Amino acid sequence: MRTWGMDGTFKVVPQWYQQLFTIHAFVARLLPEYAGTGLLLPLLPGGT
Repeated sequence: MRTWGMDGTFKVVPQWYQQLFTIHAFVARLLPEYAGTGLLLPLLPGGT
């Protein structure tokens, strides 16, 4: 089973970032020592 969750926030980021976008992926089959992992993607102004 593949499970992904995504969310974005504007309130908890340092002043030089515009938004923090997170991706959470359930990777227990690929990496049994981790039940899930989070990827943090800070979005800079004018970035892609």
